[in-house]
Amino acid sequence: MSSESKSPSNQMGGVTQEQPKTRLRIAARQSALAQWQAREVGRAILASQDLDVDSHRGPGSRATIEIEYQFRESLGDQRGEDPLWKMPAKGVFTEDFVADLQEGRADLVVHSWKDLPTDPRPGLEILATLPRASAEDVLLIKPQWRGGRLCVFTSSPRRSWSLPRVLSWALPASYTVDQFEFRPVRGNIATRLKKWRHDASVDAIVVALAALDRLLEDEIARGLRISGNAEVSEQLRGAKWMILPLSEFPTAPAQGALAIEGRADRSDLRELLSRIHCPETAEAAERERDLLRAQGGGCHQKLGVSVRSIRHEGWWTVVRGESETGRSLNDEAFSESWPEVSRDRIFGCRDSDQKFWTREPLVGAQLPWNSNAASGPRGLFVSRTSAWPQSDEFRSALRNQDIDFVFCAGVKSWRQLAKNADVWVNACADSLGEESLPAWKRLARAIGCGATQRDPEGEWDLHRLTNEAAPGGGEWKSWSTYRVLPEASREEELRARLSDCTHYYWMSRQQFEYCVRLFPELKTRTSGCGPGRTYVELRNLWDQAKAAGEAIGPLDVVMRQALAQS
Repeated sequence: MSSESKSPSNQMGGVTQEQPKTRLRIAARQSALAQWQAREVGRAILASQDLDVDSHRGPGSRATIEIEYQFRESLGDQRGEDPLWKMPAKGVFTEDFVADLQEGRADLVVHSWKDLPTDPRPGLEILATLPRASAEDVLLIKPQWRGGRLCVFTSSPRRSWSLPRVLSWALPASYTVDQFEFRPVRGNIATRLKKWRHDASVDAIVVALAALDRLLEDEIARGLRISGNAEVSEQLRGAKWMILPLSEFPTAPAQGALAIEGRADRSDLRELLSRIHCPETAEAAERERDLLRAQGGGCHQKLGVSVRSIRHEGWWTVVRGESETGRSLNDEAFSESWPEVSRDRIFGCRDSDQKFWTREPLVGAQLPWNSNAASGPRGLFVSRTSAWPQSDEFRSALRNQDIDFVFCAGVKSWRQLAKNADVWVNACADSLGEESLPAWKRLARAIGCGATQRDPEGEWDLHRLTNEAAPGGGEWKSWSTYRVLPEASREEELRARLSDCTHYYWMSRQQFEYCVRLFPELKTRTSGCGPGRTYVELRNLWDQAKAAGEAIGPLDVVMRQALAQS
């Protein structure tokens, strides 16, 4: 980074102040995705300068940054037809830029963080990272596939290892895979998608969701869809799609994160980038890389690792796959999970604790839209399996593609919907709350589905299938399909169970309020719930109680799957 020239003078109080123009050289690979990523970092840097005045330069002055982009091929790009396993295990997309930084030809290099080797490089450092995009992988299947043999394009040992295990339960009951075949595929995203679409012997492909989302955003920004030059969205049109849940299909460490690498002695750059740095993303990425490093590192492993911060209360960690020594790894943990509490002393932990309530379908629940009416894409979010209607009208809507995509709260609901209702589920929130759904909008819009026959660019028609007592609000309109009724005949049994517990896991605000009426003392004991809508509702109650000076126990975020191991 160097001062190249001076910008026009700025008159203030009769004093002319010259503003130095600084050139910042940012390097990256030359693929469309890498160029978008580099320019996104550049945009973030310029935006941070516009928001912040350098006060030490004097009132009203601001340093002007001019960004120069340098794009070229890496070793991995040059050997685009070679399988990754034939190349060095580390740094095939990043090592070629080391000399540019060390010898001063570039100030920064922007990488997909998952491409970086896990071992640090002498004299270089990750100076900053932007907030992480969705880390998930997405499975794309040709629309004509109906089951049987499934041939998948992927060069990743991790994906090849995980996909048969996940699809054994994630596909609808009528889509049975009796044989998997995996074929390596190389090239940039657009090239891989074209190969998939035009090779009649290949049914599916797995790609990083963040890459698709960024390229689709780039197509929109550059007007490529309007001009007819949109390579990525053209290949996606009409495909079957499934965003694979991190809890069962963890991805490459740091996938979805952008690493901004520079020389370790460039304190000036570290200060500049501190304005755009996301510490939470950086810590999650480093935790994932540490877990991979503990198994030997390298991109050739059959190992997926995902780490997320949950409402700043703890870290959710998933590790699944096979180590280099052949050891099976299958771990999921949350750092705040009441591990010291006996399972019998946690109300809501045992399945039998649900017998105190009856879930009653609302008879005659109709579709929330007119099937013949024009609308944009239609989507459903299923809060729990019991919310799924069993009516003939609903089954007909699925067959007629009046419903474009279905999401659900977690993997348990996904399994039940796929097996018992033969539903194609497109994504889930991994039991973290609907706001934790991966980035789906650009993908759903590009694929089109049934919306292409209606109004593909129309407003989203989104409905949350839920309990009639659940609160509304948010982007998803509530569609009540069932009610929860307490079993009055079991009140004494419930009161005895509540009094015998020390910790309480709540499925809803309604459940908590009913139990407090039966056993008021539990209000001062330790409560917990998942990090989704129930947490938001209970947190509001807790804040109101504290403001009123009431005695109330702690409210923790707790992952229910961890309670099963207590």
